[in-house]
Amino acid sequence: MKCHYSYVLFLIGFFVTPEVLAQSQQDYIEVDAEMRNKAILLTQEALQLLEEEKNNLAVLKLEAAIEADSTFYPAFVGIYNAGRSLAGDKSYLINYLERAKALFRQNDELCYYLGNIYQNEMDFENAIREYGEAIRYSKINGEDYPIVYAYYFNRANCFLKTQQYRKAITDYDYSLDLSPNNADIYTNRGYCHLKVQEKEKACFDWSRGLELGNPQNKKYLETHCR
Repeated sequence: MKCHYSYVLFLIGFFVTPEVLAQSQQDYIEVDAEMRNKAILLTQEALQLLEEEKNNLAVLKLEAAIEADSTFYPAFVGIYNAGRSLAGDKSYLINYLERAKALFRQNDELCYYLGNIYQNEMDFENAIREYGEAIRYSKINGEDYPIVYAYYFNRANCFLKTQQYRKAITDYDYSLDLSPNNADIYTNRGYCHLKVQEKEKACFDWSRGLELGNPQNKKYLETHCR
C-alpha cells in the first residue's frame, strides 16, 4: 500500500538520523533530526494526555509538534483525534488536515478524517466529497486497510441524511462487502430499503442486524415487519 501509515509504529522507539527524508508524493523534503525527535516527543506526550482525556492540552502539544516538524504524519492524525470531540469551531482541524493532504498526497485516511469533521458539522456536501476522495484513493492504496469500509458507510450515511436513498444503498452494499458482520450497516440499509418501498429487503436487513447485536432493529421489525 502506498499511503497508509501506522500511527502507533511511527511513535514507538522511532528517532531519526540527520539523513532522514520525508516523502511528499515524488518530492523529498529534508527533515532536521533534532526537530523530528522533538515532534516525536511532543506527540508521545500528547498521546498520554489523550489517555487522561485532557484533549485541549493534547491539541496544544500537537500544534507544537507540527510547528517543530510540519512533515510528521502522526502529529496530524493525533490532532484530529484530540480535537474532533472538543466543542467549538473546527476550522483549525480542517486547516491542519488540508495541510497534511497537500503534503501526503492521495492519502485516503486524511480525506476520511475530513469527511468525518464535515459530517459532524452537518456539511454533507463537503463530507460526501471527502469520502469520495477517500474511496478513490483507497482504490490506489489498497482496500485491506481496516477502516476502508467506513469510507463507504459514512458516505452512505450522508446520502441517507440528504434523502439520496438509492446512492446510500449502493454504498452500504459495498461497505458490507468489506465488513460483512456489521450490524449498523444492516440497520441503516434497512431504513433506506424501506424508504424506496422495498419492505422485504428492509425486514431482511433488520433481522440480520438484530442477529448481529443491534437491538434497535427489534423496534423496526415490530413496527414494519409484522
